[in-house]
Amino acid sequence: MNDEEQKQFIRYLAKRVKELYRELLAHQAFAQYLKLEGYRDVDEIIESARQSPEAQAKFEAYFRGFDELIPPAVDLEEEALRELLQRWKQDGLPN
Repeated sequence: MNDEEQKQFIRYLAKRVKELYRELLAHQAFAQYLKLEGYRDVDEIIESARQSPEAQAKFEAYFRGFDELIPPAVDLEEEALRELLQRWKQDGLPN
């Protein structure tokens, strides 16, 4: 992968992370609304759905081969990774 392809890939990943986080926030707000409205077992229903074979199969199919695309990295704690990303400035990429 050349430098331009790496930049495009990083931009794509950043865009997808933002989209998925926005979607996660919407689902969390909806779950909170259900709880406030008196629905019971919301967390248990979510956990059951998360652990379902269908969800696992979909997850594995979606991410099949994904780890092979990304070179291995040093394991960093989340805070250290956040600091690294904040310091990282590469030509053409927003910080």
